[in-house]
Amino acid sequence: MRAEPSNEVAQNIIKSNYDFIKDIKSKMTQGRAENIKRWRLENKNTGSAIAFKSYHEWGLDALWIPPSNRIAGLTLCIEAAIFLGDDFTLPEWNV
Repeated sequence: MRAEPSNEVAQNIIKSNYDFIKDIKSKMTQGRAENIKRWRLENKNTGSAIAFKSYHEWGLDALWIPPSNRIAGLTLCIEAAIFLGDDFTLPEWNV
């Protein structure tokens, strides 16, 4: 039987995810957003591939681990779409 996480653990996870999103959002630029859009829409890269490419492009601004963190990649896609005024729920963003 699997143990359920404590309320404290769950709240720490939620806080870390919020900080993670806030960090990516604060470091998004026009050039970064355009690269992510190209990788996702034209090259059909996965979230993991986008995280990996962004990790190397962003240098010290990339704080996610591992470099191919899928959650980071999907967050990057969402934040890039929002930055560019796109609708991230459209099929082309959801490869």
